[in-house]
Amino acid sequence: MNAASKQKKASTATNSTFIDEAALYDRQIRLWGVEAQQRIRNANILVAGIKGLGNEICKNLVLAGIGSLTILDPEPVTVQDLGAQFFLTEGDIGKNRAEAAVIQVQALNPRVAVRTDKEDIEQKPDAYFAQFDIVCVTYASLPTLIRLDALCRAGKIPFYAADTFGMFGYIFCDLHSHQYIQVRKEEPTTKNATPREISEPRVEEYCTLVQSLDRDWSDVTKGQLKKRVSKAFPMTLLRYRFQELHGRLPTEADERELGTLRNNYLPQLGFKDLSFLDDSMIEILAQTADTEISPVCAIVGGILAQEIIKVLS
Repeated sequence: MNAASKQKKASTATNSTFIDEAALYDRQIRLWGVEAQQRIRNANILVAGIKGLGNEICKNLVLAGIGSLTILDPEPVTVQDLGAQFFLTEGDIGKNRAEAAVIQVQALNPRVAVRTDKEDIEQKPDAYFAQFDIVCVTYASLPTLIRLDALCRAGKIPFYAADTFGMFGYIFCDLHSHQYIQVRKEEPTTKNATPREISEPRVEEYCTLVQSLDRDWSDVTKGQLKKRVSKAFPMTLLRYRFQELHGRLPTEADERELGTLRNNYLPQLGFKDLSFLDDSMIEILAQTADTEISPVCAIVGGILAQEIIKVLS
């Protein structure tokens, strides 16, 4: 086969691949265009933690057609994992979580390169994260999240952190200085004129995780607090603070200590009215601090994956 024939064959294969992918991702391409889908296709993403929440994030990213996904999780599968992790079965108990889930994740979209990593993220050297376009971490300790956010900011890598517990969950994102285009309609000059769309460049400056945690809440009134702040926020702070002090998440037996921690810790952050997080919420936190609920994982994971795709596109 001469060079011209080889080149023609390669071109035909490339065109065939493009046509196949255009058919597979037709709805997405119609939504955000071929160039955006190409950026998604080239993305290399790390998702650390493949419990119920990571499960949903991986599913949505792979179905969206990213280029490659690394699933990092050092833990073995337990019976508790089967409640919210639909990639696992009883036969996977005792296996590494990432390796047990990867076959099912890959089956969702064979075009995505799905890899696993069994090492502890806390033991990973700084240079490890430079290979990724986006880093997404779930169920990690607060010191680990702070370290990774600082690393990703230094490397200009978008960073996401997320967690769920019971009926609550959160997403933190640090996109550093994020540029985007805002499309708005210009007011028509006459009654019958058609509004004209105007595209305007915008820049959003994001704070670091440390800056968000150091926020002083003393200037927020009781009424503003109830309107502007979800109770999930101080509950998350208490949950992380307890984990930092004891090296584990709280249980029902720790309800009284959680109440004491609320009374001592939240005022340090400027929360004046502790009735905002009353004893009934402390009880709920103690009961659900280490509990995953599938619908909550689905909602939080779906939103997070959507935000990642938006940044890529």
